[in-house]
Amino acid sequence: MSTNLSEFYHGFEVHLKFRDRVLAGLPKRKDLLADMISANMKFVDDDKPPFDQVLEEDATAVGAVEPDEAVDLDAYCRVFERNAFGPAIVDRQIKALMREAAVGLRLVSTWGFRDSIAEYCVVGPIGTGAGPRQRRINFTDDAGVTRAEPDGTVDLAGNVMTRQGKRDIVSRSEYIERAALCFEVWVLETQMKAVGKRKAVITPVDMENMWAIAGEIGLGAGRSLGYGTFDVTHYRDMGGGKD
Repeated sequence: MSTNLSEFYHGFEVHLKFRDRVLAGLPKRKDLLADMISANMKFVDDDKPPFDQVLEEDATAVGAVEPDEAVDLDAYCRVFERNAFGPAIVDRQIKALMREAAVGLRLVSTWGFRDSIAEYCVVGPIGTGAGPRQRRINFTDDAGVTRAEPDGTVDLAGNVMTRQGKRDIVSRSEYIERAALCFEVWVLETQMKAVGKRKAVITPVDMENMWAIAGEIGLGAGRSLGYGTFDVTHYRDMGGGKD
């Protein structure tokens, strides 16, 4: 069956420009990566793949090492996921940012709003539409050329969550300087329409307001230290697939 999934979704195009550095947040050690994925999987959609599948995909994407190979600070480095083109932000990070913005705007009090972002929202690179799903969005420069490698690493005092609890360490994170990020957000159109007495769960105005404040929340690690903030340089409501 050949169905254009975008027909059932309402699309938005978003372009971001990071003001300074955006830091990677995924542990390179496989056991720490497993703990992070386990903690985060309860916040993603119900059709999430099995834990082992997610772990192996992410471990491959970050070049994860086993604990007994962790002999220096580089083994504790937080890294970006990668695809064939270079380091990338992952769709779940953008969904998490949208949820944080929604909390700040008190939109989560709307019935079903949080579930609409988790389950009925698709995030992907420009031009991919609502499917098939492509999880990683690559960083680019201002001219749209993909950033093939991080710009460097920075050492920070921090902590990691292990099976024995939180532990203080000096962590090293990859970073990319003043990059751009362009992607599409697609929301199932049934979530954006009023049905009878039931109001729309999420509206185009809600989406625009979320991205109006999202830049101050930021993406990536180290946000409490001021990393990852950005400006929205382009925002476009692409409308519904059946409009």
